[in-house]
Amino acid sequence: MAQAVFEVTTDFIDAGNVLNRTIRPVESLERLIARGADLLDHVLIGFIAGIHRQNALAGRVENHFSKWNPAQLSMFVEQPAY
Repeated sequence: MAQAVFEVTTDFIDAGNVLNRTIRPVESLERLIARGADLLDHVLIGFIAGIHRQNALAGRVENHFSKWNPAQLSMFVEQPAY
């Protein structure tokens, strides 16, 4: 009889430990998500410019100077430095 009471008691104690070990990771996950959301409130950079996907690599950037009027472009290049 004493052995049966001891086994039932240990099952209750172990169940509590298992439950505590289960709740802690759930709380930690919730804290991790909350901290991740707070990171966006404390960024050091206030503005980030968007980049089009087609211009993300240097080889895909368009040459905007070639689209200008060639006469204006030559004047732009030949202006003296002050």
